[in-house]
Amino acid sequence: MGGYTAVADASETVVKLLRGRMRDLLDADDVALSSPGATRANGAPRLTLFLYRTAVNPYLRNRDRLGDGPPDPGSVPLDLHYLVTAHSSDGGTDETAQSLEQHRVLGRTIQVFADNPVVSGSDLLGSLSEDRELRIVVDSQSADDAFEVWNTFTDVPYQPSLVCVVGPVFVSTEAPSPTPRVVERRVDDHLMGGTDAGE
Repeated sequence: MGGYTAVADASETVVKLLRGRMRDLLDADDVALSSPGATRANGAPRLTLFLYRTAVNPYLRNRDRLGDGPPDPGSVPLDLHYLVTAHSSDGGTDETAQSLEQHRVLGRTIQVFADNPVVSGSDLLGSLSEDRELRIVVDSQSADDAFEVWNTFTDVPYQPSLVCVVGPVFVSTEAPSPTPRVVERRVDDHLMGGTDAGE
Protein backbone atom coordinates (compact mmCIF):
# COMPACT_ATOMS: atom_id res chain seq x y z
CA MET A 1 0.00 0.00 0.00
CA GLY A 2 1.36 3.42 -0.89
CA GLY A 3 2.11 5.93 1.83
CA TYR A 4 2.42 9.67 1.32
CA THR A 5 4.91 9.05 -1.50
CA ALA A 6 2.34 7.17 -3.64
CA VAL A 7 1.51 10.19 -5.82
CA ALA A 8 5.19 10.89 -6.50
CA ASP A 9 5.81 7.20 -7.16
CA ALA A 10 2.96 7.10 -9.69
CA SER A 11 4.34 10.17 -11.46
CA GLU A 12 7.81 8.63 -11.60
CA THR A 13 6.34 5.39 -12.96
CA VAL A 14 4.68 7.20 -15.87
CA VAL A 15 7.86 9.18 -16.65
CA LYS A 16 9.89 5.97 -16.65
CA LEU A 17 7.37 4.35 -19.02
CA LEU A 18 7.60 7.23 -21.51
CA ARG A 19 11.39 7.44 -21.32
CA GLY A 20 11.72 3.73 -21.95
CA ARG A 21 9.27 3.60 -24.89
CA MET A 22 10.32 6.81 -26.68
CA ARG A 23 14.08 6.32 -26.92
CA ASP A 24 13.95 6.51 -30.71
CA LEU A 25 12.56 10.07 -30.54
CA LEU A 26 13.74 11.52 -27.25
CA ASP A 27 16.62 11.33 -24.80
CA ALA A 28 15.70 10.42 -21.22
CA ASP A 29 16.21 14.03 -20.07
CA ASP A 30 13.72 15.20 -22.70
CA VAL A 31 10.82 13.76 -20.64
CA ALA A 32 10.21 15.56 -17.35
CA LEU A 33 7.72 16.39 -14.64
CA SER A 34 7.39 20.11 -15.14
CA SER A 35 4.93 22.91 -15.66
CA PRO A 36 4.56 23.59 -19.39
CA GLY A 37 4.54 27.27 -18.54
CA ALA A 38 8.01 27.22 -17.00
CA THR A 39 10.63 29.34 -18.72
CA ARG A 40 12.36 27.17 -21.30
CA ALA A 41 16.07 27.39 -21.94
CA ASN A 42 18.59 25.36 -23.92
CA GLY A 43 18.29 21.71 -23.06
CA ALA A 44 14.73 22.09 -21.72
CA PRO A 45 12.45 19.04 -21.82
CA ARG A 46 10.63 18.20 -25.03
CA LEU A 47 7.75 16.40 -23.28
CA THR A 48 6.38 17.57 -19.94
CA LEU A 49 3.88 16.04 -17.55
CA PHE A 50 2.14 18.47 -15.22
CA LEU A 51 -0.03 17.15 -12.38
CA TYR A 52 -2.80 19.74 -12.33
CA ARG A 53 -5.51 17.84 -10.49
CA THR A 54 -5.86 15.07 -7.92
CA ALA A 55 -9.35 13.70 -7.30
CA VAL A 56 -10.76 11.04 -5.03
CA ASN A 57 -12.05 8.14 -7.11
CA PRO A 58 -15.76 8.24 -6.19
CA TYR A 59 -16.47 4.63 -7.16
CA LEU A 60 -13.73 3.18 -4.99
CA ARG A 61 -14.47 5.58 -2.14
CA ASN A 62 -18.15 4.58 -2.14
CA ARG A 63 -17.18 0.89 -2.20
CA ASP A 64 -15.13 1.53 0.92
CA ARG A 65 -18.12 3.09 2.67
CA LEU A 66 -20.30 0.14 1.69
CA GLY A 67 -17.79 -2.28 3.17
CA ASP A 68 -16.70 -4.09 0.00
CA GLY A 69 -13.54 -2.20 -0.97
CA PRO A 70 -11.20 -0.62 -1.88
CA PRO A 71 -8.55 -3.33 -1.66
CA ASP A 72 -6.57 -1.26 0.86
CA PRO A 73 -8.80 -0.36 3.85
CA GLY A 74 -7.77 2.88 5.49
CA SER A 75 -6.55 4.41 2.23
CA VAL A 76 -7.66 7.25 -0.04
CA PRO A 77 -8.10 6.14 -3.69
CA LEU A 78 -6.99 8.89 -6.08
CA ASP A 79 -7.10 9.59 -9.80
CA LEU A 80 -4.24 11.79 -11.03
CA HIS A 81 -4.86 14.15 -13.94
CA TYR A 82 -1.82 15.20 -15.98
CA LEU A 83 -1.43 17.77 -18.71
CA VAL A 84 1.04 16.22 -21.17
CA THR A 85 2.66 18.76 -23.50
CA ALA A 86 4.98 18.41 -26.49
CA HIS A 87 7.50 21.24 -26.84
CA SER A 88 9.55 22.12 -29.87
CA SER A 89 13.31 21.74 -29.88
CA ASP A 90 15.34 24.92 -29.58
CA GLY A 91 17.15 24.58 -32.88
CA GLY A 92 16.07 26.04 -36.20
CA THR A 93 13.64 28.73 -37.31
CA ASP A 94 11.32 26.63 -39.50
CA GLU A 95 8.07 26.78 -37.56
CA THR A 96 6.39 24.12 -39.68
CA ALA A 97 9.23 21.67 -39.05
CA GLN A 98 9.13 22.40 -35.33
CA SER A 99 5.36 21.96 -35.20
CA LEU A 100 5.57 18.66 -37.05
CA GLU A 101 8.22 17.55 -34.57
CA GLN A 102 5.86 18.36 -31.69
CA HIS A 103 3.03 16.47 -33.39
CA ARG A 104 5.23 13.39 -33.76
CA VAL A 105 6.16 13.49 -30.07
CA LEU A 106 2.53 13.90 -29.02
CA GLY A 107 1.41 11.15 -31.40
CA ARG A 108 4.03 8.78 -30.03
CA THR A 109 2.94 9.61 -26.48
CA ILE A 110 -0.64 8.64 -27.34
CA GLN A 111 0.69 5.43 -28.90
CA VAL A 112 2.68 4.55 -25.76
CA PHE A 113 -0.35 5.11 -23.53
CA ALA A 114 -2.58 3.08 -25.87
CA ASP A 115 -0.05 0.22 -25.95
CA ASN A 116 0.40 0.30 -22.16
CA PRO A 117 -3.01 1.06 -20.63
CA VAL A 118 -2.10 -0.91 -17.49
CA VAL A 119 1.22 -0.69 -15.61
CA SER A 120 1.80 -3.45 -13.07
CA GLY A 121 4.35 -5.69 -11.39
CA SER A 122 7.98 -4.62 -11.37
CA ASP A 123 7.19 -1.57 -13.56
CA LEU A 124 5.60 0.10 -10.52
CA LEU A 125 8.10 2.20 -8.59
CA GLY A 126 8.66 3.11 -4.97
CA SER A 127 5.85 2.41 -2.53
CA LEU A 128 3.42 1.18 -5.18
CA SER A 129 2.71 -2.46 -4.47
CA GLU A 130 3.53 -4.96 -7.20
CA ASP A 131 0.18 -6.70 -6.69
CA ARG A 132 -1.68 -3.56 -7.76
CA GLU A 133 -1.88 -1.81 -11.11
CA LEU A 134 -2.07 1.69 -12.53
CA ARG A 135 -4.35 2.44 -15.45
CA ILE A 136 -3.50 5.20 -17.94
CA VAL A 137 -6.34 6.71 -19.95
CA VAL A 138 -6.10 9.52 -22.50
CA ASP A 139 -9.08 11.66 -21.52
CA SER A 140 -10.57 13.45 -24.51
CA GLN A 141 -13.41 14.67 -22.29
CA SER A 142 -10.97 16.91 -20.43
CA ALA A 143 -9.93 19.04 -23.41
CA ASP A 144 -11.44 22.08 -21.69
CA ASP A 145 -9.17 21.37 -18.70
CA ALA A 146 -6.11 21.71 -20.94
CA PHE A 147 -7.20 25.14 -22.13
CA GLU A 148 -8.02 26.26 -18.60
CA VAL A 149 -4.58 25.22 -17.37
CA TRP A 150 -2.90 26.97 -20.31
CA ASN A 151 -4.86 30.15 -19.56
CA THR A 152 -2.93 30.43 -16.31
CA PHE A 153 0.33 30.78 -18.28
CA THR A 154 -0.18 34.30 -19.57
CA ASP A 155 3.27 34.68 -21.13
CA VAL A 156 3.50 31.28 -22.84
CA PRO A 157 1.68 30.40 -26.09
CA TYR A 158 -0.40 27.24 -26.16
CA GLN A 159 1.47 24.10 -27.18
CA PRO A 160 0.05 20.75 -28.38
CA SER A 161 -1.23 18.96 -25.29
CA LEU A 162 -3.40 16.14 -24.06
CA VAL A 163 -4.83 15.09 -20.72
CA CYS A 164 -4.26 11.65 -19.23
CA VAL A 165 -5.70 10.17 -16.06
CA VAL A 166 -3.62 7.74 -13.99
CA GLY A 167 -5.05 5.63 -11.19
CA PRO A 168 -6.14 4.38 -8.87
CA VAL A 169 -3.35 5.49 -6.56
CA PHE A 170 -3.92 4.48 -2.94
CA VAL A 171 -2.55 6.82 -0.29
CA SER A 172 -2.67 5.07 3.07
CA THR A 173 -3.67 6.93 6.21
CA GLU A 174 -1.81 6.73 9.50
CA ALA A 175 -5.03 6.60 11.52
CA PRO A 176 -5.85 3.29 13.25
CA SER A 177 -7.90 0.92 11.10
CA PRO A 178 -11.62 1.20 11.86
CA THR A 179 -13.46 -1.64 13.54
CA PRO A 180 -14.82 -4.03 10.90
CA ARG A 181 -18.50 -3.57 10.08
CA VAL A 182 -21.04 -6.24 11.02
CA VAL A 183 -22.10 -7.82 7.75
CA GLU A 184 -23.85 -10.96 9.04
CA ARG A 185 -25.73 -11.84 12.20
CA ARG A 186 -26.60 -15.31 13.49
CA VAL A 187 -29.08 -15.97 16.27
CA ASP A 188 -29.48 -19.40 17.84
CA ASP A 189 -33.05 -20.63 18.34
CA HIS A 190 -32.61 -21.18 22.07
CA LEU A 191 -31.72 -17.49 22.52
CA MET A 192 -34.97 -16.56 20.80
CA GLY A 193 -37.10 -18.66 23.19
CA GLY A 194 -37.31 -21.71 20.91
CA THR A 195 -38.21 -25.15 22.28
CA ASP A 196 -35.70 -27.81 23.11
CA ALA A 197 -35.30 -30.64 20.64
CA GLY A 198 -36.61 -33.18 23.20
CA GLU A 199 -39.95 -31.44 23.78
